[in-house]
Amino acid sequence: CRPRINTRPCWRRNLASRVCRLLGDRSDVQSYHHQGIDKVATDLTATGWADDGSVEVIERADAAFAIGVLWHPEAGEDIGLFTGLVEATRSR
Repeated sequence: CRPRINTRPCWRRNLASRVCRLLGDRSDVQSYHHQGIDKVATDLTATGWADDGSVEVIERADAAFAIGVLWHPEAGEDIGLFTGLVEATRSR
């Protein structure tokens, strides 16, 4: 895997995903990782990809809130993921 230290668009092609509902179908993300997801576990689903095809988002549909991202949401200005997490805990 080549290092990725930049801001780049993350396309979310699965429009029915939670992350898409929280953040929209595209956003610029702070991506500092040098590793990536090679194989997605059977109980997870890839729901977001970078423009180079690498997986940026995984989700577990049967959980109250289980979203994994390969960027640093705390470094950006969009608080949608954090808002979604708080809302998921309130509804339990």
